[in-house]
Amino acid sequence: MYADIMQRPLVGILILVTTIFSLSCSTQQDSRFNPVLTDDFSDPASGWNVSTLENGDSAAYDKGEYIASINGADRIIWFRNSSPAYIQGDFACEVDATNMSGAGDDSECGIIFRGEKYDNFYLFKVKSSERSYSLAKLIRGQWSTLKDWTVSDNIKGGANTNRLGVTCIADSIEVSANGSKLASAIDKSLSSGYIALELGTWKNPSAGYKFDNFKLFTLKTPGTTAATPPASTPAPSASSPPVAQSQTPSTFVNSVLLKNKSLDLVFQDDFGNPKSGWPEGSSASGGYAYDKGEYSMWSTDPDAGKGVYNSTYQMPQDFAAEVDVRKISGGGSSTIGIGFRLNESHDGYVYVILSDGRYACVKSLQGKRTYLMDVAKAGSIPLGDKSVRLGVVCIGPQIELFADGRKLQSFDDSTLLKGTMSMRLGMTTDSSSESRYNFDNFKVYSVK
Repeated sequence: MYADIMQRPLVGILILVTTIFSLSCSTQQDSRFNPVLTDDFSDPASGWNVSTLENGDSAAYDKGEYIASINGADRIIWFRNSSPAYIQGDFACEVDATNMSGAGDDSECGIIFRGEKYDNFYLFKVKSSERSYSLAKLIRGQWSTLKDWTVSDNIKGGANTNRLGVTCIADSIEVSANGSKLASAIDKSLSSGYIALELGTWKNPSAGYKFDNFKLFTLKTPGTTAATPPASTPAPSASSPPVAQSQTPSTFVNSVLLKNKSLDLVFQDDFGNPKSGWPEGSSASGGYAYDKGEYSMWSTDPDAGKGVYNSTYQMPQDFAAEVDVRKISGGGSSTIGIGFRLNESHDGYVYVILSDGRYACVKSLQGKRTYLMDVAKAGSIPLGDKSVRLGVVCIGPQIELFADGRKLQSFDDSTLLKGTMSMRLGMTTDSSSESRYNFDNFKVYSVK
């Protein structure tokens, strides 16, 4: 089960209020929005976490609802869905939430949105026992309040169901309950990220909530009618067949695994369109942005590596992927990499290239990292102003690594073969000065 847990710290006060359009009518009836996910929790395979942790926290599908519980005072916990893993730009979401303990319980439930890792997100939450709500943000582990706890007649008390809503348009945030607007705020700290269902305790040692009728919408761009996110070079839609490759791409000409196999191009991006689905943002520790037809990542914090992924496509189980990368600047040792077969528990593989030209492949499983091979010298992998084309092939448990058309290594590992798969571009540095890399011409193929 992917669940994030946090001890509740004190929350500072910073109130910013403005006005955006109201959600007094249902988002589903608003022609400006595209529905991208609707879940009544009748299908146990719809993507939400299901498990029971050793401390008693749990989440499960139960007769058309999603039941979550937390065991311990002064804590919050949240659960994600593997389908809308990362929401880019403008969106709205709604969910029914019911306090199973009823009156007298000082617990809370809410929606986490624009989340990055476990210590950067916004949180809209309500206490049904007090018929109150608040809006806060957590940035690098530090809480700030956008709207302090406020009582509202629009929130139902006790064990009644409240329909909670969040709308984000650019840097404007609006929260609602039962079809009525509660508050709005302006904040530029986070522009994209995951969405999760949250519950928390205060003095009470435990709490339980049931969720139902989750809906996620994205704002339509002018002239569009479909819910498919834009891409620099659009991925094939579900209604049209993938684009077949007439020959093996030059990156993989020395592949043993791809002999007698066919490749279908399922996603490509030359980063010429700044709305193709990759996140943008910056902070004192670094950031990421589209940059003149490339995608740039930079870091100044040795303790905070950067990693991004694009959620507009679904990774096939057997695949080949390739991307160009070049080093723009950097004063110390740094690495760039491709993460693959990553799941919501942060398990997965990472193909890493070091700035001195060495390479490795690392497996992360339940927080433990294992090198699948010794760190090796690749001959001459240029990580200066000349780009290098990196490639990965995965067929079942077999994995191959490539650089500029050369096969560097092959090995087998059957640990991570199923589940949600994403591919992530990432980098780290050991210097406090800026290290920057640019990526280009990213392609993903399914292998048959």
